[in-house]
Amino acid sequence: MMRDFNDLQFFTAVVLNRGFSAAARALGVPKSRISRRVALLEERLGVRLLDRTTRGLGLTQVGQQVFEHARAAVIEAEAAEEVALRMQAEPRGLVRLSCPLGLQSSITASMAGFLAAHGVTQCDAVGDLRQFCRSDSPGWHRKDNGVHVTSAASTRRLGFVDEERNH
Repeated sequence: MMRDFNDLQFFTAVVLNRGFSAAARALGVPKSRISRRVALLEERLGVRLLDRTTRGLGLTQVGQQVFEHARAAVIEAEAAEEVALRMQAEPRGLVRLSCPLGLQSSITASMAGFLAAHGVTQCDAVGDLRQFCRSDSPGWHRKDNGVHVTSAASTRRLGFVDEERNH
C-alpha cells in the first residue's frame, strides 16, 4: 500500500480551513487536486472521513481520529523541516583562521561574541606572515575594517579590527 503524506496534509488543510476551496487557496494548489487526493485517502483507508453536505463539511467519528493523528504528523513534519532550515542558517563547527602576525588577539576578541551567539564550539586563529586570503576564496578576509568569515554560501561580519591598537 503506497502512502502519500501529502494526502494527510491535504485532509488536514481541508479540516482546518473548513472547506476544499479555502484549503486550496491556503496551500496554493487547485481545488480539484485536493478533492481528488482526499477522496483517494478515504478510498485507501476504506472509510469516509468527511460528511459532505450542501451546508458544508463535517468530520465523521473516524475522520476526527484520523485528523488528530494527521495534524500531529503535519506539525512534526514542519518541525523537522524547521530544524533542517535552522541548521543551514546557523554557523556551526570549527572556525579556522589564518591572519597576519599581531592581529590574532584582535580577531579572537571579535570572535568571542560570534562564537557565543552562534554556538560555534572552537576557534583556531594562527598568526601567519602570508597575505590575506583572496576575497573570492573561502576563508577569511578583511574589508572595511571588519573581520568577515566567508564560505561558498555567505559572508558574515564578525567584528571590527582596531588597527590603532595593533600598531
